[in-house]
Amino acid sequence: NPVGLFEHALFESAVIELPDQFSLFLISDGILEILQQKTLQEKNKFLLTAVNSMDTSINDIRNEIRLDKRDEIPDDITFLNIKKI
Repeated sequence: NPVGLFEHALFESAVIELPDQFSLFLISDGILEILQQKTLQEKNKFLLTAVNSMDTSINDIRNEIRLDKRDEIPDDITFLNIKKI
């Protein structure tokens, strides 16, 4: 369930041990509406490939999907990148 959308949504809390170096990339679902790939599976594969490097930045993703070249975006897109290096 989307966070904050449903009053009675249930979520699990978990704790995991992270490696000394890691990168966590979160992107809202609005990005799916502007990707050129046809299927959800193809879009997910594209995104995983795009963020599969510790060197990847939010600007790299924005450039890859040409976000700055668009006049209009049908939905909001949020990026969050957390790195421990």
